[in-house]
Amino acid sequence: EKAITLSIAKKLASAINKQKGMKAELSRKGDYYLSLRKRTEIARKKGADLFISIHADAFKSRKVRGSSVWVLSEKGANSEVGLWLEKRENDADLLGGVDSVALNKYEPDVAEVLLQIQTERSVRLSHGIANNIIGELGKIMVLHNKKPRKASFMVLKNPAVPSILIETGFISNANDEKNLRSRNFQNKLANSILKGIHKYFKSNTPSGVKMASLSGLSKPPKPRKVTHKIISGDTLSGIANRYGVSQSILRSANRLKSDKLLIGKRLVIPSKS
Repeated sequence: EKAITLSIAKKLASAINKQKGMKAELSRKGDYYLSLRKRTEIARKKGADLFISIHADAFKSRKVRGSSVWVLSEKGANSEVGLWLEKRENDADLLGGVDSVALNKYEPDVAEVLLQIQTERSVRLSHGIANNIIGELGKIMVLHNKKPRKASFMVLKNPAVPSILIETGFISNANDEKNLRSRNFQNKLANSILKGIHKYFKSNTPSGVKMASLSGLSKPPKPRKVTHKIISGDTLSGIANRYGVSQSILRSANRLKSDKLLIGKRLVIPSKS
């Protein structure tokens, strides 16, 4: 899982950094452990507008597959508020935003209200972004859940920064594992996540800010042209079965008026898709 998710994260960061006005920072760039609390702290200190955690699932049933996007549950948000407030006297933790203010400047009841407002805003934004990403992921892969899921994952507990957790698939499922190990599919995943992020912020752009169009998206390679050279004994039905296409499509692709084949001639084999 570590190699797959780090590879996807790097591809996503690269795609984001090609966009005008957007910048991605990786919380880790190699195979080493970084505490969950540290990851969210990095996002807050960087003044991030969005925190994304990328994962790949494993499950006891190998039939389970598909992606899902998670946001913070109300229960998790409430417990996180309590944790932050307990640290109020010892830390100068900041309430998110450009003009952030330290919580220890306020009385406990005021700080609680301000932090609750910030948390609710963060969860609301996270939910909107998650919906847009799910919409894009659904165009390229099977979805395990078609709506954002809610949980109290530690990496989602950041009142200052909208946060989502993307489960890219189940490595315990053969089809998902094959896709997730494919560089081409990883690029598709990164592009879909980027499109979802861009789509949300374009529709919810702060006053005075303009969102540029997406650029530099990785494109899948063009399918290789497949041909078949007719030899003695070949039949149209046999060739169609060999390449997994119908005889009618094979006739149409090669403009054949009959099933009679000429030895030495090459037939174009159309893509199955």
